Amino acid sequence: MQRKKLPKSSSSNVSSNNSSLVNEKRLTSERSSARRFIFTVTIVFLLLGLTLIGLGGAIHYRVISFQSSPS
Repeated sequence: MQRKKLPKSSSSNVSSNNSSLVNEKRLTSERSSARRFIFTVTIVFLLLGLTLIGLGGAIHYRVISFQSSPS
């Protein structure tokens, strides 16, 4: 009877270990996808900010040059 009980307990331990490994893999994949998403959003906002700063600088420069040229 004990020989029959041992494989069951060991198999249940293996299955619980496998499920914990699967959970860890899913968590790490979710973390990496979240990290990738945050990285992408940061890059997009940086590019958008630089573009807006460049446009603002160009418009500002144009306005100053137009104000000084007619006089």
